[in-house]
Amino acid sequence: MLAIVRLGLLFSGIATIALSTILFRHIGQPLTGAWWRQFTRLGHEPPKYLANPRFLRAWGILAGAGCLAAYWYVGTPQGSALIADIIAPSR
Repeated sequence: MLAIVRLGLLFSGIATIALSTILFRHIGQPLTGAWWRQFTRLGHEPPKYLANPRFLRAWGILAGAGCLAAYWYVGTPQGSALIADIIAPSR
């Protein structure tokens, strides 16, 4: 189970950073544009900074770095013990 958690964190980190950098123009920006249009169609107006591509790219890079940091932490003895405690059934 620990390997699945680590693999998920690794994939999330790499995918998020890729969507915020090299794939932003082709995939990331259309996804965030569709998200923005969905909110405005429902009558909600998200904060204006969420429409800024530079903010969205920086946010994605930071989120991806957080996933990669969590991937590293889960690989340490303390991190694997934490995951084992979370996954273990309550007594």
